Amino acid sequence: MKKFLLIALGFIAALTSVLLVTPPRFSDDRLASGGTLKSGAGEAVFKGAVISTPYGDLQVEIKVANGKILDVEAIQAPGGSNQTYTDLAVPILREETLTAQSANIQAVSGASGLSSGWKASLASAIATAGL
Repeated sequence: MKKFLLIALGFIAALTSVLLVTPPRFSDDRLASGGTLKSGAGEAVFKGAVISTPYGDLQVEIKVANGKILDVEAIQAPGGSNQTYTDLAVPILREETLTAQSANIQAVSGASGLSSGWKASLASAIATAGL
């Protein structure tokens, strides 16, 4: 029993030290997500955080000018066996975003995981843009 307790405590201590030393996954994205001026005067592009969905990672990028979202696109989205859902949902989520000008949008039926990831990454990009 004492051996088991010592092994369990050693495992927990090792796991805790790894978790404390490993930086959060999104830290690099946030550092690089500041607006970068693109070709249009006064336009800036902001990347959202990379969000893990049950079907793969998702990240959006917004183009902003004069406090308005001009465009939004998925720069990383689930593929593979879920490509059909991604291809159907992304244009709908894009239009919803441009209409709402916020992350307060409806989920796409049949693509709730993708929709949740889109909204979370979009909210991150909007926050970074200061909108």
